[in-house]
Amino acid sequence: MSIATISAVWESFQGSTEERLVLLAIADGSGSDGLFTLNPSHIVKKCRMTPAQAGEILGRLVAAAWIKDEGAKHEGGAVFRITPIIKNAALKKGPRP
Repeated sequence: MSIATISAVWESFQGSTEERLVLLAIADGSGSDGLFTLNPSHIVKKCRMTPAQAGEILGRLVAAAWIKDEGAKHEGGAVFRITPIIKNAALKKGPRP
């Protein structure tokens, strides 16, 4: 779990409420670099939705480039990255005044 990634989702994500919920569930299992192993059953359980709902929302997040397939596998699942949020969070950090 990365507090920085979760915070970045809260601060930066402008999608629907259900998309935000799924992205927060993903961020909860990601590292500070935004990498996570996609586990749809975890999202279904954590977000209390059907597999079809989770699949539709994940599809929208991929189509909108909020999450990106990194083309790798880890523990039987595809490795993805939360993309624009991590970039935005890194930009916001910048040098301190």
